[in-house]
Amino acid sequence: MKQLFCSINLLLVTICAFSQTKTLFEKSINVENISKLELKTNNVSINLLESLDNNIYITFTVEYRNFPESLINERVKSLKVKDEIKQEKVVIDIESDYYFSDFQVESNSEGNTTEFVDKMMSFFSEKKKSNKVLEIEDVLSRFKSVKIIKTNFEIKIPNYLQCVITSVASNIKSNLSYEKLNLILKEGEFSGKEIDNSDISITEGAKITFEKVSKSKIISKNVSTFKIKDIDNSTLDTETSTIEIEKIGKNVTIDDFNSEFSLFSFSKDFKTFDFKGEYSTINFYEPKNGFILQAYGHSTVFKHGDFEQKSEGKNKNKRMFIMKGNLTKGFTGNINLNLVNSKFNYKRESFIEKE
Repeated sequence: MKQLFCSINLLLVTICAFSQTKTLFEKSINVENISKLELKTNNVSINLLESLDNNIYITFTVEYRNFPESLINERVKSLKVKDEIKQEKVVIDIESDYYFSDFQVESNSEGNTTEFVDKMMSFFSEKKKSNKVLEIEDVLSRFKSVKIIKTNFEIKIPNYLQCVITSVASNIKSNLSYEKLNLILKEGEFSGKEIDNSDISITEGAKITFEKVSKSKIISKNVSTFKIKDIDNSTLDTETSTIEIEKIGKNVTIDDFNSEFSLFSFSKDFKTFDFKGEYSTINFYEPKNGFILQAYGHSTVFKHGDFEQKSEGKNKNKRMFIMKGNLTKGFTGNINLNLVNSKFNYKRESFIEKE
């Protein structure tokens, strides 16, 4: 078995005394005969982009102003990158004792007082809402006497690789359109573009955002914030998570225990949506087009405005109620619920037939 092993300790990298922008680490890995990538991260912030050839590219750059070079070098010491190739698999392991965020700002004059931190948090929150790339000059235009480090840890990956990402306390921003992804997160954040035909496992308090999910299976346990903008032909197995879905498309199935869902809208041809929940909370926003909703189960509270009704009994197969909404606008799909010991909060008007 062919095996290559390389360990890079960035202790050996120093910063040019007169430079304020520097590439601290750079490497390419040829994966022409590789089918799978295992990426492991611990306490780092990374951007994942598409490589347009048969190589993985890893780069770490830092831009800084008014920051002592000796302090930057000291922090860089703890960052380690390892890569290993075995047959048709490449393993990349990245960890750091010091967390390099995208931006780090420290006061030169007054110290990091509570007032200074509050001002800085308000500034970054304001800039985030504008969806513009934040540059060092943007910070200096508002705060004159500050020390700034802007880092960019970037990995470019060919889109044909099957990816397994195991992340601990990291912030990963992905612009890749995955076909095969296994994602295991513990704390930290992950924001992804498009997930297709993938098995995804998410655990332990992570914050997740997906632009598009299709033909995939997702397991979510103990996720503090999970947002999906568009989903179709997929299944979710969830437990003790907080989940927001902006639009539900064709043939989506959810099996939940003790989570809170906000379901904001349905596509014009969603066909079938199945939700099985125990101790679940569902904030359901009425579809704009015609639908029929049937709810089975027991011990569930139905709330619509000031109206509240609780179904009793122990028969999971008992139909609690049926809703028919906006049928004059054309029928778009069936919504089937099976709820036990749950809460169903219905938003906007509909026609309800009680059993």
